[in-house]
Amino acid sequence: MFVIDLVDRAVRRFEDVLDRLAQLALFIMMVLICADAGGRYLLDKPVPAAYEMTEMYLMIGVVFLALARNQALGGNVAVDFLVQLAGPGWRRLLGFFYVASAFLVYCAIAYMATRMAVQNFSLGRWTHGAFPLPTGPSWALFAVGAIAMTLRLGLQMLRALRGQEIYDPGLGGHH
Repeated sequence: MFVIDLVDRAVRRFEDVLDRLAQLALFIMMVLICADAGGRYLLDKPVPAAYEMTEMYLMIGVVFLALARNQALGGNVAVDFLVQLAGPGWRRLLGFFYVASAFLVYCAIAYMATRMAVQNFSLGRWTHGAFPLPTGPSWALFAVGAIAMTLRLGLQMLRALRGQEIYDPGLGGHH
């Protein structure tokens, strides 16, 4: 299973980069919102386009770029109270069906988000309003996050088939 281990290491590195970018987006969002609030209420000069930048790029980056790492750690919400009542064999089987169904859903999401990103970039689409912004980058952030999530779920599916724990023990997380 040497190839799977190589892919797993590559996906971890990809998730590391995306996680750092999500952290950076969160920091920028925090600074931007504080500067906007301070400027608005103390100086009567809000930061232009702060709301739009937060909505279109930063929030999407925070959520979707960190999604795969959160899945690797077992941090995404799972309603599994009935699964806990099952025996170990059933739990493994149900875990496999969970990641397999999520994998299929995220394949579709990643495909459509990538199509939308390419379409928005190629057509040069922009938002309408006081501060027009290009829509391609937000779709690209969404697509990259969905692709990373698809890769993570694919690896978890392979782990489940091998009878291994689906959450990454090397990351210090637990479910």
